[in-house]
Amino acid sequence: MIVVHRNAGVKVAHQVSGTSITFADELTLNLARYQRDWHVRIDICSNKDNMLVVGAAAGLRYVAQLEIPATAYVASAESPPVAVAEGQGPVPHAAPEPLPLDMGAVTLALWSLEGGQPHE
Repeated sequence: MIVVHRNAGVKVAHQVSGTSITFADELTLNLARYQRDWHVRIDICSNKDNMLVVGAAAGLRYVAQLEIPATAYVASAESPPVAVAEGQGPVPHAAPEPLPLDMGAVTLALWSLEGGQPHE
């Protein structure tokens, strides 16, 4: 995981286990469940009660932001050939298979708990 510190100060405690990340023993996300065919960004904020929430709309200050890369695919060599019109023979069909989430490609940006970054 790539960790970026957006400002100075104490950051939220976080722990990574497999494809899951836990913030302050309060909020756990399985990042593999959020991965899509496009780049995904998840905002983690603190609300007025200093509880961690997902999404900037629910919070007052940024605590962290996760950037999950798009799903990578590999062609499957085990896909059966697809039959085509008579006289043309079968054409091999390789259906792509998704690769597991590479946690080394996930970026975690952290903001200070004291100041944070107010969102607008």
